[in-house]
Amino acid sequence: MPKAVKKTPPKQVLPVGKQAIDISSVPTPRLKSLMQEIEVELKKREKEDRKKALARFQEVAAEYGLTLEDVLADKKKFSRREHQALPAKYINPDNPKQTWNERGPRPKWLKQLLESGRSLEELTLTSVQE
Repeated sequence: MPKAVKKTPPKQVLPVGKQAIDISSVPTPRLKSLMQEIEVELKKREKEDRKKALARFQEVAAEYGLTLEDVLADKKKFSRREHQALPAKYINPDNPKQTWNERGPRPKWLKQLLESGRSLEELTLTSVQE
């Protein structure tokens, strides 16, 4: 019977530039320390990148004779339109605060009134007010 070959896990190698760092032999406390150092460095670089991006955005805006504030003020024109409340079409005669504008599913109060024999025409806002 052939002997079982014990497989060794692959080395954990981090490519750094043209070099590779073998982290499999680094002690756990040092790895944790490195992680903290990396997090600090990443935050620093992200802050620098934001500053660079802001400066570049300002340059591009200036090329068009605008400030960055001018460009951002127009963002509402391009953003998804805001939903405006539609006027109510139907009203609950027992509770005028309950209305429905035919958007979404029928409310429970409307279903109950329809089941009791009322018609949609009777519940329109104009017919209830008359």
